[in-house]
Amino acid sequence: MTISKNLKRANVTLNQKENGGELLDLNWEREVGVYYVPNNELGPNFLKRLPGVCGAAFVKKSLFELGIIIAHEGMLIDNQFLVHA
Repeated sequence: MTISKNLKRANVTLNQKENGGELLDLNWEREVGVYYVPNNELGPNFLKRLPGVCGAAFVKKSLFELGIIIAHEGMLIDNQFLVHA
């Protein structure tokens, strides 16, 4: 299965807000590179290439400025049924 052409990359510093402050008072941050598939790429042709059961993490770009990548998680079953976690 080749999905690499669908991937986008973003750099996010976890737990660091855009203004430099911490989201949570943990005295911790980590810069990471994350790959994700944009919504407009998630059509039937893409979905049919996934395994029968597949985990899904919902990336919300507007949360990057808060130091968050994943807004929600779930599982895709039979390439059509989404079960929210």
